Amino acid sequence: KDGSSEWVNISEYLPQNEYDNSGFAMLNNRMLYYEDGIRHSYAGVDISKYQGYVDFNEVKRDGIDYVMIRLGQRGYSTGQLVLDDYYSDNMKRATDADLDIGVTFFSQAVNVEEAEEEAEFVLEYLKDWEIQYPVVFSMEHIENDSARIDILTKEDKTQITKAFLAKIEEAGY
Repeated sequence: KDGSSEWVNISEYLPQNEYDNSGFAMLNNRMLYYEDGIRHSYAGVDISKYQGYVDFNEVKRDGIDYVMIRLGQRGYSTGQLVLDDYYSDNMKRATDADLDIGVTFFSQAVNVEEAEEEAEFVLEYLKDWEIQYPVVFSMEHIENDSARIDILTKEDKTQITKAFLAKIEEAGY
């Protein structure tokens, strides 16, 4: 936010990339990865009310394998839980188009209790749908405005994230 940078050393214990660079190929402006002639990469798109009406059959025909549909968010100033205006419609039409689906939730939880409340909100709206991809927890910096989470430390955000994900995992996702 203040323009400063932070550099983090990469752990020597993390495995390095083992991709064969000759397996990468561009097709329809998308990078794909193949091994022994078999595709090992998938193309997906992130969808929310900001895209308006989406023709998911056209998305599927265009070679997209999965969609990440925004389920909802917590308001960054009000703290109110809000379902994405297009969530139910997007879920139905993506399912009808036989696309794999995951969901995202934009968090502005400022404590563990709010994170658990957000997870319960997500689970309530997921109960009638089958998803193949994960539930994604997103806690992002708000550009050009102040937000509820601006006061949080990295440790606070970590605990909030763990609380949300624990509830989601407990429910089988």
